[in-house]
Amino acid sequence: MAGNFQLWISHDLSERIRRHGAETFPHECCGALLGRDSTAVDSGNSQESGTPREVLDLFPMVNRRDDSPRNRFAVTANDVRDAEKAARQHGLEVVAGIILIPIILHGPASLTANMPGRGTAT
Repeated sequence: MAGNFQLWISHDLSERIRRHGAETFPHECCGALLGRDSTAVDSGNSQESGTPREVLDLFPMVNRRDDSPRNRFAVTANDVRDAEKAARQHGLEVVAGIILIPIILHGPASLTANMPGRGTAT
């Protein structure tokens, strides 16, 4: 197993991710990051750090949680299949999922890492 997981995201795409969070504020939202292995990035020792993944597109998903969408999220198997299909159509793959959690003190769309127990895939 690789010790590090690296994603390369352009400034424009990070802004699209923030807009997705702002559009769904004050609810949590989620999506799939579409991309591929980056051949343009030399990670030094690829055996230790793993191959960096280049994120090239966002596949926004709908938060299907109706009981507490402000602090939980849910996606369906169909949502995941749709993201995988969209990735394949562009010669990409799903490289990561995102959760945008509204943080009132810092404004909408604070990007977070995977947090166990925050959401579900059904």
